[in-house]
Amino acid sequence: SIHVFVNMATAEIQFARKLASNDLETRQKAEKELKKWLSVKATKGMEEMELRRLWKGLFASMFMSDKPLVQEQLADDLSALLQLFPKYEQGMLFCRIFFDTMVTEWKRIDSLRLNKFYMFIRRFIQQSFTYLHAQGWPESAVRQLMEAITCHHEKCPGV
Repeated sequence: SIHVFVNMATAEIQFARKLASNDLETRQKAEKELKKWLSVKATKGMEEMELRRLWKGLFASMFMSDKPLVQEQLADDLSALLQLFPKYEQGMLFCRIFFDTMVTEWKRIDSLRLNKFYMFIRRFIQQSFTYLHAQGWPESAVRQLMEAITCHHEKCPGV
């Protein structure tokens, strides 16, 4: 059990570093590996703690990305991961933990990185609506997404 946790944490750290790389080939390879890994995990179902660790790593990769075009592509790629979840219950958990992570990590975002994270949040919301559309707009999923988006707004002034 501990061995699995160590391997998973290591994999998440490796994904984060590779996804934040300024080298296009490294980023593309990491994205392909992450999609493959997450496709399997998303189909089987993921626990909340697994998703929290994953989003912590994905946040770090966005945090570390430097060049504007790299940031935009990474925001698109990370946001599109939502589409890998075949069941909306898992997809909405993925969304909720994205927003929980943004709130938890918001205090680490300095003024130079703020616009990058505003862009990331906008693109994630766009992908969330695309996902809900593909799922047929289930009422409970729409409610869950709206709650995830609005429940933390007082904790993040300016968002």
